[in-house]
Amino acid sequence: MDVNIPAGGLFTGAGSLKTKEQYEAYGGLVNAPLDPCYHKFCDNIQNIAADVFEDMTRAAAYVIETLFEQDDLREYLENGINI
Repeated sequence: MDVNIPAGGLFTGAGSLKTKEQYEAYGGLVNAPLDPCYHKFCDNIQNIAADVFEDMTRAAAYVIETLFEQDDLREYLENGINI
């Protein structure tokens, strides 16, 4: 994207650190990773949050469908339109 090549992705926030507000709402540790297994050996199929996986799958499907429906995909992407 930095060199004007259309790109995208989905972000769950798993690599972020827990804020004080998140700690107060959900417990855990402030400044601890939201997912302590993110990009580590324990980051595997047994460590999936099924509800988040489903949400992200639906989001990806929506993006793919939206892109598929474009009459001129190149123009759509070059205009920097966010889905």
